[in-house]
Amino acid sequence: NRYVKAANFGAVTLEANNVPADGVTANAVLGHDAYVYNSEGQQVNNIVLKADSEITTGETKTINGRQFIQIGKDEYVDSDNVTGTARTLTAKAYVYSQYGNRIGKTAMNAGETVQTYGDVVVIKGKTYYSIGNKQFVKQTAFE
Repeated sequence: NRYVKAANFGAVTLEANNVPADGVTANAVLGHDAYVYNSEGQQVNNIVLKADSEITTGETKTINGRQFIQIGKDEYVDSDNVTGTARTLTAKAYVYSQYGNRIGKTAMNAGETVQTYGDVVVIKGKTYYSIGNKQFVKQTAFE
């Protein structure tokens, strides 16, 4: 449980009709733990924002060939931790907790499209993709 002062984040800019300005999404939720980077693509003091944290995002910027989303003055997170990547299951898949334990008996079927967030994570020696809400699907279900 780590926190960042609200004062470290920029204000949300609203257009005249009270809609967030172009490129701004109020109260986005991280689907994967995210390091904070500066405009040069360097990590900022090893700060990690936890999955399921609410953030206010700004403009998207390419830094060193990677897409980042601004979250504050000279502070960015990898855009895949926010927007995710749509992947199609190639096999039946179960949902697992952050500890590698299967959650329930309901399975997703091959052919379903699932939004994944961030890089592959290793839990108890097996690889998973985060699907948000501290839930994971085995990487092999997408191969």
